Amino acid sequence: MFDMMKMMGKMKEVQARLKDAQDNLAKLSATGESGGGMVRATVNGKKQLIMIDIDPAILRADDKILIQDLVVAAVN
Repeated sequence: MFDMMKMMGKMKEVQARLKDAQDNLAKLSATGESGGGMVRATVNGKKQLIMIDIDPAILRADDKILIQDLVVAAVN
């Protein structure tokens, strides 16, 4: 016969494992780069941008569009 208490125990176990997995996502990270490494962007497993690094050599006012394009490329 169907054991409801056993099933509820399994559900709690699965919920706990799912919460652990979600908590661990914040600990994962991935870095993308563009422009030969001139722009680097790092995101965590929760898809949050946690760091962006831009080479000072490209930080000039007339390069605004280039910088924007490189940031988008690095993040994506």
